[in-house]
Amino acid sequence: MISIQYLCPKCAGITEMTNIDKIKNAEDQHPMRCHHCDAPFSKDALIKFARQKAEEMIGEALMQLKNVSIHKDK
Repeated sequence: MISIQYLCPKCAGITEMTNIDKIKNAEDQHPMRCHHCDAPFSKDALIKFARQKAEEMIGEALMQLKNVSIHKDK
């Protein structure tokens, strides 16, 4: 399971998202709250952030694979 750290826009506290599917499937438009200041997080903002982080992680993994294959070819 992947854990994503989300920075609260209100207090800059860090809250971990551990179950993206639960957030995505939630009926509540504010399925999470900040662990520090209790500010509600928008479902759309959380999903958008999780998608961006996933794309970054995939990009980093592809770069690492590319670097490994380049070093093997030498």
